[in-house]
Amino acid sequence: RVISLKKNVWSSEARRFGVNQCRGKIIVFLDAHLYLTNPESFQIIDKILLQNPALGGICGFYKTIDNSDWNQLRDIRREVIFHKQKERPIGLKDFTTLSIALSAIRREVFNQVSFPVGFRESFGEDTYFQLKAHDKGWNFIFSPEIMGIHDSPQTSKGIIKKMVYELRGTANILYYASSENIKVPFLHFFLSYPMLLLVSLLVMPIHLQIGLFLLIVTLSFEILHASQCLSANSYPLKIRFNALLYSFIKEIWGMLYIPIYIFIRKRVSLKQLFIISSIIVKWEIKKWQNTFL
Repeated sequence: RVISLKKNVWSSEARRFGVNQCRGKIIVFLDAHLYLTNPESFQIIDKILLQNPALGGICGFYKTIDNSDWNQLRDIRREVIFHKQKERPIGLKDFTTLSIALSAIRREVFNQVSFPVGFRESFGEDTYFQLKAHDKGWNFIFSPEIMGIHDSPQTSKGIIKKMVYELRGTANILYYASSENIKVPFLHFFLSYPMLLLVSLLVMPIHLQIGLFLLIVTLSFEILHASQCLSANSYPLKIRFNALLYSFIKEIWGMLYIPIYIFIRKRVSLKQLFIISSIIVKWEIKKWQNTFL
């Protein structure tokens, strides 16, 4: 049955409302801009969850098939940087995002965790739900067998808007995690922050040469990571290059946008500020460890 809401309450609150109407043991999510292409998807969901009773749920793979659609920039990042190509477990130690847009979650998980309140005009509500579920001991799995197609065309203006929503998502996750003492792992170009770049800009007025050196090293490092998008050979070179630019620009833009959003839109206590700062420091350490170790 179709449940209509009188106003736009955004994804997180709409999903909370929808979950409360469901009565099944497994709740399937399929966003309006997607359609399933594998007719055996529900059998696959049943099989995986029956064979793995400790799993909280499963998410699938979706992509855009139109090479003129700007959504492909984010598709490439999901495949190459978030490593959503082959079946893989999803936990805090083997972390990637749980894509609620195409997923199936056990009712038992929702008995302990719900979608957060406050993620308006923002992405990241599904990731924060995922982090709270991990905190309760639930893990998930990604399966490319559950395949969907993204059929809502996106323009260059629209993809910039999505970038803003994603930056707000990172900021909201930091804010709410600092309030509820939830562990936030590192994931480049989403759960990350270019701390060393900010440090280099702060150092430059004090010591120009050291500041410039840090700036060049940090920018080169971010470009190196974003260049992974070029390895997605199934996409046209122009799309891959634009995906590189999208990821790089988003990370650099986040340096200013994330703290401004947190301090202007949220009231942060000194304790929260300390926790957020410690998360960002851990992200930066993990970022460099992933490169050299």
